[in-house]
Amino acid sequence: MNIANRLIILLAVPLVALTSLAIYVHLSSGEIERRSRFVSENQIPSLAVIGSMSRIFDEMRVLVRDNVFATDAAPATGARAKFEKALR
Repeated sequence: MNIANRLIILLAVPLVALTSLAIYVHLSSGEIERRSRFVSENQIPSLAVIGSMSRIFDEMRVLVRDNVFATDAAPATGARAKFEKALR
């Protein structure tokens, strides 16, 4: 094997490796994009609904506490009215 053939092999092997690595990265980035799209379209709205439900539950818990600890009828009826409104 002469020097020219060795130089061609030394140049061709890294080029083939880099080309195959570029193809793998391209395919992997497509898969990552597909999964990211799934998360943004399906999971994020679900998390927003769960956050809203948690916030409403916390507000209702505070209203029940206010109703239970009210010493007068006026604050109790106010808390009860807000609780009824939150149920709708």
